[in-house]
Amino acid sequence: GTSEVAAANRLSQTIVFSPLNLVTSDALSGAFLPRYAATKTDDLLRASALYRAMRFLLIVVGVLVVVALVVFGNGIVEVLVPQSTQRFTSLTYAMVVAMLVGAIPYLLYNLAGYLCMAHDDYLPSSIRATGQSIGLIVGTVCGYTLSRPTLLAWGFTAAYLLMWSWCAIRVQRRNYLSPSVGGVLRISQLRRYVGASREIARPMRLLIWMPILSQVVIVTEKYSAGSLGTSAIAAVDYARIISETAVLVISMPIGLAALPRFATLSAREFRDSLERVISVLIPVAVVVSVLAFVEARGIVKVLFGRGEFDEASVNLTADISAGFALGIWALLLNYFLTKTMNSRFRNWDAVATIAISAVVTLTARPFLVGELGATGLGLAVSVGAIIGAIYATARLAVFLRTVTLIVSMFPTFVVGYLVGAYLDDCTWNGVAAGIGAVSLVGIVNMLAAPAPRAALRSILSGRRRDAEMERSEQTAHNGELIDQESSE
Repeated sequence: GTSEVAAANRLSQTIVFSPLNLVTSDALSGAFLPRYAATKTDDLLRASALYRAMRFLLIVVGVLVVVALVVFGNGIVEVLVPQSTQRFTSLTYAMVVAMLVGAIPYLLYNLAGYLCMAHDDYLPSSIRATGQSIGLIVGTVCGYTLSRPTLLAWGFTAAYLLMWSWCAIRVQRRNYLSPSVGGVLRISQLRRYVGASREIARPMRLLIWMPILSQVVIVTEKYSAGSLGTSAIAAVDYARIISETAVLVISMPIGLAALPRFATLSAREFRDSLERVISVLIPVAVVVSVLAFVEARGIVKVLFGRGEFDEASVNLTADISAGFALGIWALLLNYFLTKTMNSRFRNWDAVATIAISAVVTLTARPFLVGELGATGLGLAVSVGAIIGAIYATARLAVFLRTVTLIVSMFPTFVVGYLVGAYLDDCTWNGVAAGIGAVSLVGIVNMLAAPAPRAALRSILSGRRRDAEMERSEQTAHNGELIDQESSE
């Protein structure tokens, strides 16, 4: 539910993830992945040095974070939740310490995932969220069964220890790194590492501001939620699960795939590809946003409404979730567009997009929370995301296309309003009926609009061409093998 145990678990995750995500989110993906992908084709030795230099940097960062949080963890909890009880502070700190054991494996697994991605191996990155969730679920079950709440945090640590070990073996067996860079450290290798570190440091000096600003928003959000009570600390994270799941499932795969691929396109090819992607992404994002808003209470009740998650917890979480839902479409769009900017080395624009969103959110939040209570926590993020999306689309010259696509989804907005007004049923059947109605109209609406329909046709025909080329190459390769065997 939204009890002290749940709030302590959520707060401990924020305390640990906030500093770690400074180097594992935008800074790492934007600085390391495009650079490594562009380098490995021509010089695997140099690319491998780039990876190992980044790995050393992450280990140093991990050690510093672990030491700092072990020493100052109690004080951080007391600052974020000034009215907390001693039991709450002690429990949160114990969870922080448990998660810190998995901090360095967490960093290294993220880096190894980007390495695999550059080699067209998306499995480690795609299963990261699933593996983490399984670890947290197992930890939750063990903690509840054994009446030891700190086991919730140990589930995170166990998950990343196992996943990192598996990924390290996978990287070694698939020879993603040049063996010439391993072994005993020589002066020539040391120089190569220093050169690679400088190569990464240049874009990271700018890109580090993206996760800093994002984490400032999240940490201050916890502080604002704490002013509404400890229940709101857990509730805001439950609400974020819904919006962040949409980003993880929809925008993250597209955005990360764009990083290595968009970097090699000509200006014309890039423009065409960008327009095709947003012509599909925006209608899908609008449908998700409408669904999350009109079914906010039903989704929360179906997902979480049992046991200690009582009616008060459902109402509180649903209010926050409805605020987030209004801007989910902008959150999805912003994630993809910032990754697109990174891929084209337009890092200033990417940072500006995040900065505008963060400043607007931080400025609007006190007023919105004061006027609307818990709903204002989510609504502030939505307002910031929408303003950031306006800037990003303008900088990439797709603002008018974005507005046109949103307006073309008007029938979906109408059906969403009708569902919210006349189908307010929080049972499984009611939520399923509402989701089905909005989704069906949204799909028909998208297929009826010219731009999304043309983009889908282009994407599908492109995939067919790629499949045919792959079959032709395989056939030619088999023919060569047959000829070679006949000659022998």
